[in-house]
Amino acid sequence: AGAMAFDEETNLAGMYPKMEEALRSLSIPVLALSGRVDTLVDWRAAQALYDRAAQDGLMQLTSVVLPGCNHSMQQSVTGSEAENLPPGTPLCAGYLETMETWLESLPS
Repeated sequence: AGAMAFDEETNLAGMYPKMEEALRSLSIPVLALSGRVDTLVDWRAAQALYDRAAQDGLMQLTSVVLPGCNHSMQQSVTGSEAENLPPGTPLCAGYLETMETWLESLPS
């Protein structure tokens, strides 16, 4: 397993250093889903990262922020792990539909 790395350019920690550089190299459609109440990843910073990478590169970006969604794409009020969501907590409204619509929009 890879170690967590902190990217000073984006202020995001993650498993993949130089994430923006890697995203810029993509020439495929990308669906970036973020939860508005995610406490593990700042959705604004993540969206800015994806937007910059798409603007400067070849990536075909679709970016969606889902309200009331935590990092695991579950319905959540605070997004905090302290919320202690029980197993089986429903996925966010629109999560599966967003993926389905995006996949159906891709060329065959």
